[in-house]
Amino acid sequence: MKRDLGAAAFFTALAIAMTWPLARILNRGVSDPGDPYHLTWVLDWDWYATFHQPLHLFQANIFYPTPDTLAYSEHIYGIAMFLFPLRAAGVGALTAHNIAVLLAFAFSGFAAFLLGRTVSGSTIGGVAAGIFYAYLPWRFNQLPHLQNLWGGWLPLMVVALIHCGRKPGWR
Repeated sequence: MKRDLGAAAFFTALAIAMTWPLARILNRGVSDPGDPYHLTWVLDWDWYATFHQPLHLFQANIFYPTPDTLAYSEHIYGIAMFLFPLRAAGVGALTAHNIAVLLAFAFSGFAAFLLGRTVSGSTIGGVAAGIFYAYLPWRFNQLPHLQNLWGGWLPLMVVALIHCGRKPGWR
C-alpha cells in the first residue's frame, strides 16, 4: 500500500512537471484555443444538469430548439463525476478541466505502473511502464482532447483480468 501511494505521488508530480506551466495557470490557461473550451463547457453542463435537471442531461443549452443536443458531442460524464467534489468546493469550470488533464496523466501512469508491476513483478519495471505509457509523444499531441488522455482504464482492466486469471472464483 505504501509503495502504491509513493507511485501515485510520483506520477502526480511527473504529470505536473511534464505539463508545466499548466499547474501554474490552472484557472486561466489551456493547451489550445479550441477543444479545451468546448470540453470545459461540457464538463460544466454535466455538473449543472446533474444537480438541476438530472433526467434531462442531454437537453443541453445549445442548438435550440433541437432536442438532445449534448449527444452531438462527447458527454464525458465519467470524467465529470470525478470533478464533482471540486465543483462543489467552488472550483471554477476551467480550473476543474485543467485538474482533469493533470489527473489523466497521473492516472494513466499509475494504472500502467500497476500493470507493469503485475506482469514483471518489479517496481522499477512498473515505473518504466507507467512513464512509457502515460508520457508518449502521442498523448501530448492529444492534450486538447481530455477524453483521449484518460487512458488508464485499459491497463486497470488488464490488471483485473490477470488477477482474475490467477485466482479464479466468484470473489
